[in-house]
This record gives sequence, structure tokens and C-alpha cells, in this order.
Amino acid sequence: MNEPPVNPYAAPQWPPQQQPQQWQPPYAPPPPTPVQHPLLYPGAPATLVQAVEQGRPVKAAGWGFPDVLITLGLWFFFSLVSAL
Repeated sequence: MNEPPVNPYAAPQWPPQQQPQQWQPPYAPPPPTPVQHPLLYPGAPATLVQAVEQGRPVKAAGWGFPDVLITLGLWFFFSLVSAL
């Protein structure tokens, strides 16, 4: 009952055997695993040459709708800047 007054701004005092554990986030991502293959899945060709040698179908990248929008936007921007 005769406890000393508590300073609300003082750091908590812990007995040596009951030190608080370091805070851990509720979800920690798993540790990284070493990569065994360049493209992350087994049997994947690492290069275009290997894919052609193995007879795998190869599809070249084409222009998509976002590519066209970005190109038109940049063309408009640079034509506007060059007109100034």
C-alpha cells in the first residue's frame, strides 16, 4: 500500500530474468530460397537459343494497348515541348 509514486514518463524497469522480447510483426515473409534455375521453374529454357534448340514454341513480344497509349502520350508531350 505504501508504494512510491510512479513516474509516468519513466522507462519500464524489468527484472533481469524477465526482459521483454523484441517485437515481431504479425506476419513475417518467409526467408528467401536460393534460385536453382534462371527462370524459376524447372525445365525452362534459359535463353532464346536454348528454346529454339529444344523445339519449344517461341512467341515474340508484340505491341499491346498500354504500349500504344504510352507512345502516343510521349509523342504528344515531346511535340508540345518542342513547339515551345
